[in-house]
Amino acid sequence: MNDDPGAVRPTRSARRRLLIGGAIVEGLFVIVVATLVIAARWFLAPIDRTNIMVSNDRIAAAAPGGPDRSTAALPVVSGNVVDARTQTPIANFTVITGSRQGPTAEPGFDRRTAKKFIDGQYRQTMGDRDVDAWFVKIEAPGHLPAISPPMNASGTADFQLQPAADVVGRVLDADGNPATGLNVGLADPTRNGVYPIGSRLLNSWPNTVTDGAGRFEFTPQTNPFAVIAYGPAGFAEALGEVLAKNADLRLTRWGQIDGQVWMQGRPWVGAEVFPNYGRILDSNGNALPVQLGFMDMSGITTDRLGKFHFDRFPPGDCTIYAWKGPATYDPRLVGPTAKVTVVAGQKASVIVGDCARDVNGGLTGPAELLGRKDCTLQAIISLKSDTRPTSSQDKLQLALKLASARRVALVGSDGSFHFADVGHGDYDLVASVRLSASGVILAEGHAHFTVPPSAMDEASTQPLEIGDVALTADTQERGSDHGP
Repeated sequence: MNDDPGAVRPTRSARRRLLIGGAIVEGLFVIVVATLVIAARWFLAPIDRTNIMVSNDRIAAAAPGGPDRSTAALPVVSGNVVDARTQTPIANFTVITGSRQGPTAEPGFDRRTAKKFIDGQYRQTMGDRDVDAWFVKIEAPGHLPAISPPMNASGTADFQLQPAADVVGRVLDADGNPATGLNVGLADPTRNGVYPIGSRLLNSWPNTVTDGAGRFEFTPQTNPFAVIAYGPAGFAEALGEVLAKNADLRLTRWGQIDGQVWMQGRPWVGAEVFPNYGRILDSNGNALPVQLGFMDMSGITTDRLGKFHFDRFPPGDCTIYAWKGPATYDPRLVGPTAKVTVVAGQKASVIVGDCARDVNGGLTGPAELLGRKDCTLQAIISLKSDTRPTSSQDKLQLALKLASARRVALVGSDGSFHFADVGHGDYDLVASVRLSASGVILAEGHAHFTVPPSAMDEASTQPLEIGDVALTADTQERGSDHGP
């Protein structure tokens, strides 16, 4: 205590404020120190080093075990990347994370996780906790790619990359001019099929865009591959060994499809439409060896007239399927199908399912016949066929077809008749006035009409009016066994 009688003594309230201020400062100091300690532990925590030296595409697996992935932080992998010959750091390279779902499964790599690094050093955080093991893949210009062994925890993976030639090429349009701004990707040539643009499968494939001269470039590859180029002007495909001999890819123009889906004689509204390819052709009509195609087919459903349109479609032979149902595909819900051939640069038309139209008409004749209470007026239609089948199976199929097409309609008091859902084809119509009790025919009329195939327009959904059918009195009064 200061015993100087001249010193100014603080009041009690001032001393209280000094004590409170000191406590606050001391508390803030403790918080800052604790924060720094936590941050240091996070950044400087020792990594379980597995001392991996990678020089091949696949090497031995890391030791099993690891933390409880349900609560542990995501693992971090770091290391050095050097040229295997010169031992100098790789100036620019890309790291892609991957994982596998089981000990015998091949690792998968999602290119959306790709990160670029420089000067031969990287540090990458893994993703997806619920996996069997993690991997990192290194890609660098002028060097073969390398993949780490499976890892179950944080660690290091040092890579020595073998020098190799890059994959280079050029895309030309159908007229031989450089095609700029086209998407180009590498694909597995064994996975044939037509993939929608934006498909999740593309996330695992290297991809780029052609420059102003139509050129593209990829890092070297270790496995067989195919090159796919696609854009508004068309698409092109080539195997890796073909590209090595001729670096130019010539685009094949897209085709188009206009179609309409019918179900139970009516346009099928809101049905999903998708193709199943038999073969994909180039601009010369030759089957492509890769059989990988891309098209813009997202959200293809039929409109209020059952119509659909494919704008960018690879030329070739395919079957169009239509279906309605839940999000999960169920083959039992697949509706009608149809085959179609698409030609490069042209539009194909296809009707999927059996189109049908309502048919309306009327009867005219003597009033004393049309107005009789003891008579039945009816109209019968039957499908004409010039087919002369030879096999018993074909004869049976024709008989069933003709039987299903035969319709009987009662005639109203005003002489009108109506047939619903009549499929396209040529038809004979016989109208008659019969005595209800005996079936004896008193009058008869005949007509022919054609239900045309759907023209995919509004008129195709409207009833077909065939006009009036004139009745003529039958002087022979034939029995009820008479028919068309």
